[in-house]
Amino acid sequence: MKASVEEIKRAKDMGAKGIQIYTHMNGEAIDADWTGTLATGSVVLTDLNENVAAEGTAEAIADATAKLESGELHVFDCSTFTVDGQPVTSYMADVDTDPDYTPDTEVVQDGYLAESTARSAPYFQLMIDGIDLLDTNFGG
Repeated sequence: MKASVEEIKRAKDMGAKGIQIYTHMNGEAIDADWTGTLATGSVVLTDLNENVAAEGTAEAIADATAKLESGELHVFDCSTFTVDGQPVTSYMADVDTDPDYTPDTEVVQDGYLAESTARSAPYFQLMIDGIDLLDTNFGG
């Protein structure tokens, strides 16, 4: 069954789930470790409420989006955070999952942690300084 143009537009507007629906409707497959991005329409921002947003917010979002899409800006830029007071220069992620969850793949590239590039599931487990972890038992 082939999707109509209207169905394709509606599916793509739904982001990642829509892309799954779209490919299924057209008899296509999504690769096992495919990761959607801003460029594929899988990651989107909802409409900005201009009534409450500070002046310049829309422009700042557009600028950041353009830099993320071009590769100039990275979400996990290692120069913007520390772990245990130290800069992050290396991180081995468990990409080829085994029963012991053994880290096997270096995911710090060009100064940023390349989250979800080696597999489609997240592997970011660093405890960034200054972030309170609400789901951790601190011995209490």
